Formats: sequence, C-alpha cells, structure tokens
Amino acid sequence: MLKMRIITACILLPIILFVILHGSTVLVSSVSAIIFMLAAWEWTKLAGIKKSWLRLAYLCILSSLGIVYKLFNLPLLPICLLALLWWGLSFIAIVMYPRGANFWCKSWVGSFIGGILFLPTWLSIDWLHGAPNFGPIWLVFLCFLVWGADVGAYFIGKKWGKKKLLPNVSAGKTRLGVLGAFLLVLAVVIMFASFWIQQKFIILCMLGFIVVVSSIIGDLTESLFKRIRGCKDSGTLLPGHGGVLDRIDGLLAAVPVFIVGVKYAFS
Repeated sequence: MLKMRIITACILLPIILFVILHGSTVLVSSVSAIIFMLAAWEWTKLAGIKKSWLRLAYLCILSSLGIVYKLFNLPLLPICLLALLWWGLSFIAIVMYPRGANFWCKSWVGSFIGGILFLPTWLSIDWLHGAPNFGPIWLVFLCFLVWGADVGAYFIGKKWGKKKLLPNVSAGKTRLGVLGAFLLVLAVVIMFASFWIQQKFIILCMLGFIVVVSSIIGDLTESLFKRIRGCKDSGTLLPGHGGVLDRIDGLLAAVPVFIVGVKYAFS
C-alpha cells in the first residue's frame, strides 16, 4: 500500500509541477477542471446520488456554473467566503458526530452545496496562477503547504501517533500527526521564504498554519461522509491513494482560505 502510494506520488508530482511552472494559465485551468470533475463524480457517490444520469446532471450543473463565472468575470471573494462558511459548518458536524452530523451529511443541502464547493477551488487556482501579483510560484507554494500537511500528518502519525484525533470520524488521524503536519509546513514556509517569497514571513507562517487546519478539516469532512455512506475510499483511480477526491479533499478546504489570506495580506 505504502509502496504504491509513493510510486503514484513520484509519477504525478513532476507532471503537476511541470504543468504549473511551465504551462499557461489556460492549460492549468483545463487540467485542474478535469481533476475536479473526476473528484466531483466521486463526490456524488458520497452524497448518496446513485443514478448515473443524476450524477452526470450534477456535473453539468457544476461545470455550467463555472462557465458562467468565467464568462461574466464574477468576483471570486464572495464564493470563497461562502466556501469558508460551509467548511465552518462542516467542522461543527465533525466535532458533533454522531449527534446532528447525520442530518448535515445526509441532507440534500449539505451534500449539494459541498459538491458546489469544487467551483471556488477551481476558480481560485485559475486566478492565483494568472494573477500578476502572484503567479505559478504561489500556486506551487499552496500545493506544497497542503502536501506538506498531508505527508507530515501521515508519516509522523503512522510512526509515533497513538492518541486518535477524532476516532469517531477517522481511525487514522492522530494528535501527533497534526503536530507533524505543522512542523513540515513550517519547513515549507521557511524554504519558500528563503528562496522565492521573500516578504512578510510571519504572515506566511500564519497563513501556512491556517492552511494546515483547513486541510485537516477538509480531510476529516470527507472521512465523515465516507463513514456515513459506508465507503473506505472515494474511488480507485489512483493506486495506493484511492480516488481523486481522497487526494484533493484537503486542497478543497485550504484553497479558499489561502485565497482570502493572500488577497487581504499581499494584494
């Protein structure tokens, strides 16, 4: 399992970095759109949508909203703030589980809006890559923050973690794993601040730590939906990792937070 996880990561990581650093914003937007549509398809299963035509209709709604946003150049910040509200409610559901969380995860409101939140993440990645004040290196920084949090939590938690973070929601998350996520993200911030983003180091650290918390909430939210639906993984597309959604669940929650932070602190 771990071997396949590492092999898959070693194959995908150079491809993703090459596309971000050397591809146009149109290419990055197109590739990320494909990734998010695959993840959204997996989300429909967690949302309890069983009929294939309804799942396809859901994807059509999601893609249509994205096209409308792009065509009319609608502001990004409001939809990111809406995403933060949903993730805040998801955090409450995680902490309360099993009390009250079933309604949030089984109701059409929570499931439908949860899937729509793929949209602000996709639009944010598109904006961040093409923004004159930010660009590809900021998107790489964001990805490394989320990946760092995931890797730190996984390996530190696997090696030394004993006390579970929220055992009712996720059997794998440990308190020490959270500490590992923070430590590795701090290393990522120091590296990028030393070589590329040489400004406002303290704010970068704060932003990195907030991204860690957000990515953990995203991960736990998917775990909660999987537990309620009785699924181990969202899919089987990525060997050793499960589905696409299993790999980007933290990104979905972290990106809106990151965008709001950079817009206020660095624009």
